[in-house]
Amino acid sequence: MKMKVQTAICNFNVRMQTLDPARLREGNSSSRPPYFDGTNYAHWKVRMKFYIRAQNRFLWDAIESGYTPPDKPLKEYTAEEIKIELSNDQAMNHLFCALSENEFNRVSACQTAKEVWEKLGVHYEGTMQVKKTKLRILEEHYETFRVGSDEDIATAITRFTKLLNEIKNLGKNYDQETSVYKFLRGLPKEWDAKKYAIQSAQNLGDYTFDALCGELTSP
Repeated sequence: MKMKVQTAICNFNVRMQTLDPARLREGNSSSRPPYFDGTNYAHWKVRMKFYIRAQNRFLWDAIESGYTPPDKPLKEYTAEEIKIELSNDQAMNHLFCALSENEFNRVSACQTAKEVWEKLGVHYEGTMQVKKTKLRILEEHYETFRVGSDEDIATAITRFTKLLNEIKNLGKNYDQETSVYKFLRGLPKEWDAKKYAIQSAQNLGDYTFDALCGELTSP
């Protein structure tokens, strides 16, 4: 009964949101969960994760670890069991109220926050096998990254950073030294003088990618 009431309330909330979705888009109040209407899932996923963690770390734990209700009447719950159930319900509420009506309908039958999160993930990122395939493709792009001879360096940096973020979202991280090396290696011949100057002046083991970007974009 409790879940039905919660679902009805959040259904009403998301209906109200869809009347004026612009007020929940980028740059709006941090007191509202980031709005998701089915576009740019990877971006929303990162923002939503940190929004929920900022509310209460126990809420994020409910999403990561899942929740199984105790097999006994509510009146027999311990204080800890009540706390865990409340964390799950609050996490679900944040998730439901972040979704457009279409996205809410996709997950409205879910009974736990973990189930909501995973169902959205499978829909927009695919199964684990699909993720592995995507990761292999992105790793290939990373290994063969090249800056076009007529490409603006700021555009190339944005493209490389996006690639790093997409790889990270699929569970893999490259260290700073490797990313610095890969980007330098991908520079066209016109950048040889700048590249060799950086390699000569810097210990690339202690050099961050952000520092490299600053060096390459400075006049």
